[in-house]
Amino acid sequence: MRLTNNQIALLAILFTIVSLAGNSMVYHRAGMLITGKAATGQLSICLNHPPVLELNCSIDAPVDSLYTCDVNASDPNSGVQELTFSDNTSLFNIGSADGTISFTPTVIQEGIYSIAILVEDNSSCSNSIDSGIITLNVSSDYYCGDGSCQSNENCSTCEADCGSCPSVSSCGDGNCDGDESCSSCPEDCGACSSDSGSSGGGGGGGGGISSQGFHVDFSKIDTKILRTGDKKTVKFTFDGISGFDISIIEVGSDYMTALLKHRSKTYTINMDEEIEIDINGDGTNDMSITLTKTWDMDVWLYFQRKEGADVLLDVVRNVIQVDPEMFKVSLKLGDNIKRRMVLSNMLTGDIDVEIETRGIGEVVRVDEKKFSLGGFENKIIDVVFDTRDTKVGTYNGEILVRAKGVEKKVLVIIEVESKKVIVDINTYIPSNLKVIRPGQDISSNIDLYNLEGIKADVDVVYQIKNSLGEVIVEMEEVINVDKDLWYTRELPIPRDIEEGRYVFVVMAKYGYSTSMDSDIFDVKGVELPSPLENSTILAIVIAVLILLGAVLGILVHRHPIDSGAWASKGNLRRDYSKEVAEKTSEEPGIRKKVDALEEGYRLGYISKGAYRKGKKEIERYMSK
Repeated sequence: MRLTNNQIALLAILFTIVSLAGNSMVYHRAGMLITGKAATGQLSICLNHPPVLELNCSIDAPVDSLYTCDVNASDPNSGVQELTFSDNTSLFNIGSADGTISFTPTVIQEGIYSIAILVEDNSSCSNSIDSGIITLNVSSDYYCGDGSCQSNENCSTCEADCGSCPSVSSCGDGNCDGDESCSSCPEDCGACSSDSGSSGGGGGGGGGISSQGFHVDFSKIDTKILRTGDKKTVKFTFDGISGFDISIIEVGSDYMTALLKHRSKTYTINMDEEIEIDINGDGTNDMSITLTKTWDMDVWLYFQRKEGADVLLDVVRNVIQVDPEMFKVSLKLGDNIKRRMVLSNMLTGDIDVEIETRGIGEVVRVDEKKFSLGGFENKIIDVVFDTRDTKVGTYNGEILVRAKGVEKKVLVIIEVESKKVIVDINTYIPSNLKVIRPGQDISSNIDLYNLEGIKADVDVVYQIKNSLGEVIVEMEEVINVDKDLWYTRELPIPRDIEEGRYVFVVMAKYGYSTSMDSDIFDVKGVELPSPLENSTILAIVIAVLILLGAVLGILVHRHPIDSGAWASKGNLRRDYSKEVAEKTSEEPGIRKKVDALEEGYRLGYISKGAYRKGKKEIERYMSK
């Protein structure tokens, strides 16, 4: 059977569409998160010994003191597999390779924390993880005489730790304090900037630095004087950006060295050397500092604005800074605890601040809700978490801080457990799964600890809540518990969910025992295609194929591929060829017309009627 060129072309088009449709479906599915159980597939067996975690960390973590702990883990497959450590807290970042914990807690982090520590081998097997809980008590309960001058202590309240206070401020005593300045007492405060302004390129006036620190003006070259006699570290802000401190460590007749620290970075500055600093880590330097000695060997500090300052200024324009950005508190029913929130005015002028709680009013209390902050002033606000008039459960909402039309939101999560917990539960969303799209499932690792070795059915509730505590998704199951369990649960996220931060909540109930835990994740981006949309695409492809098949059938019917039809066409050609063969042997022009007519009919370019008409014309010509 021979097909015409039209039929071959249609088959080629059909094959191309089928190929494109198949590739389109494969590509479409490649961009989706595939979940659920497979009906068919390849079964693989994973043989692995799980790692074993060893926790021996101290429970006490004093504020402003370095806390360290080495978390150990062993693995029967050691030498073959690598171990990776992780945690679920914002207090510190555990060393992923060696399990070391090292951080210095601040006063705003006071509280009791239950922190999950995980160790994972690289086997990719289901039993590749071991986990445990460490409890940390972050406290600032220092006492006068412990040898450390803390923020709540000073020379008048604790001389043993902070030293004696100066008796009377007087010019010439070597201390630039009280009403003294570079103009009223150059002996203590050094000469004003006008005496050496040319060496620093101009700028603002200099002044002695008090023990309270100083502020550097972002809008110009600013000059400060650091007393070499004061060996203490002096803190300062750079246009409201905190975290800087500087100290003079060496001074000689022809040399000088200072040590500048910003967050976790340290800079060594030598005399007459300009050091440039990238404050926000964007690769562009924001300011520079130059050291120059004065006539009495005190230090001039020249601060100069650099190219990156324009970008950094956007941070300053945020008006007010709130620390921390989230509270997560775990309490037993009936307990209460106080945490601190630090507000910082990022402007030079005064601002009026208003604080409001939303969604958590029955559990959270902020007593001071309206006040003013001076230029670059910081204020500590006490936030009280009280569970005496509530019941077990997870409560979350927001603390709103408003100033000059700018609103900052602090996410608050309060987990209230029963006094006694028999089955404890923890949840942990891996960092690579903390950002998902609408319509995608959220997956979290669940640890269920049988603290008293019971054998019973435990009700486990899973919830997704928005920032105001509204339940978006909820699922419940009964798990038979006779030992510790580790598993993973996935909850579907609605396709029409709004972008934002959400809370994954787990709760384990057994009799009077209720325990809970939570973790946060973000929903961003556009929604994923639904299974219905995939089915629609497949249905359209099938309909197109059916339509093409119908068209092909019509064309085949128009040119029947049966032996009788082809025999009839062949007989016409043979009869005609026999009739004209002798008459055209001496007339090449007629022969070409006959060949063209036959070839056109054979290939289907002309119809049977046209073929017969052409034949009659040739016969009429030859009969003349």
